[in-house]
Amino acid sequence: MVAEKKQPPVSDNSYKNIVVQKHDLPVRLTRAKNAEALMNKQLNLMNEIINVNHDQTDVNADKPPTTNNIQDGFTEVEHKRQNNAKNVADFFKNSDTENKNTSRTQSSNTEWKTVSRKKTIVNRAKFITSSGPKTSTRTAKFSGALKKKWLYVGRIAGKDVPVESIREYLTEINGYEEIEIKKLESKGRNSSFSIGVLSNEIFERLNSEDFWPNGVIVREFSFRNFFLKTSPS
Repeated sequence: MVAEKKQPPVSDNSYKNIVVQKHDLPVRLTRAKNAEALMNKQLNLMNEIINVNHDQTDVNADKPPTTNNIQDGFTEVEHKRQNNAKNVADFFKNSDTENKNTSRTQSSNTEWKTVSRKKTIVNRAKFITSSGPKTSTRTAKFSGALKKKWLYVGRIAGKDVPVESIREYLTEINGYEEIEIKKLESKGRNSSFSIGVLSNEIFERLNSEDFWPNGVIVREFSFRNFFLKTSPS
């Protein structure tokens, strides 16, 4: 039993070459037609010049041409030669322009285009945030990720201030156990923290100038500035 010979797979480069040759085919056909037309044009011009010269020199031996007839003949021949030369120049000019336009059109058709994917706009009005069951006695082994509002608390003296010190300072607030505190990296001699809270009431209380010790700065946390500073350059 003769094993069937497998054909080698076509590489991406071979496919690209086939595509390029396919797009170049109309240009090559146009150039070939122009070259053929130019050759025919030149042959016709040569035949016209030969015929004109033959007509002007073909005279009877018994009646030689006069000087005026010879001059008129040469003038007519020269005039036709000038017209023929002008026609050839115009033909070359038009052919060159046509080839450039055709090549430009083919190049524009084969250009690679970068397609950018549009950002999907999420309509938040279609989402429903659950507030938990009211009368059900079911117990879940999972919980929803509750959205928190974040504060930036900075310019706390000392680089080694721990999270426990900030948490101890917040014990007077009802529900402080649910407050999330994260220490941020600081390049200076001071410490800074991000604090996440669930309720607007706690957020407003912490985001006030009379809650923190003197000199501490507090503002709403900017995630955009945070990621710009921490992202690698």
